[in-house]
Amino acid sequence: MGTRTPMMNRIIPVNVAAMVDYDVLIVGGGMVGMSLAAALGQTTLRVGIVENSDLQHRLAHDGRASAIALGSARILDQIGAWKTMQSLGVSPIHRVVVSDEGFPLTTTLHRNDLGVSALGYVVENQVTETALAQVVAATRRVQWFRPAKVVAIA
Repeated sequence: MGTRTPMMNRIIPVNVAAMVDYDVLIVGGGMVGMSLAAALGQTTLRVGIVENSDLQHRLAHDGRASAIALGSARILDQIGAWKTMQSLGVSPIHRVVVSDEGFPLTTTLHRNDLGVSALGYVVENQVTETALAQVVAATRRVQWFRPAKVVAIA
């Protein structure tokens, strides 16, 4: 292990990566990778993220949305992304109907029955990634490598 120095949240040249020591290296800087980096950034671990694409380019071309369960929204709140996501726009899910193709019965879950304001939320992926990128950028314990890819692990 090399000498540890304070991490800076910045993009560093890929050829420098071999000289830097990490506790965790995350391959993929999408929603899952950034969520993990944001959570680990609150610890003493040194974290690197390797992402193949430029974040701004990906955000500009991603029109997808995801359903976020209430438990996931709570995790996003704990890692500091949820308030930004709410300010950028989330749509609450108040009712869920569960069915099975070919089976005539259904069950319905309603937020009032569970005493929560929402069962989950529909959120544009761009909103989630923007909020997570802000959280990751605010920590000094995470370094980005982008655009870059892993070619070998020793």
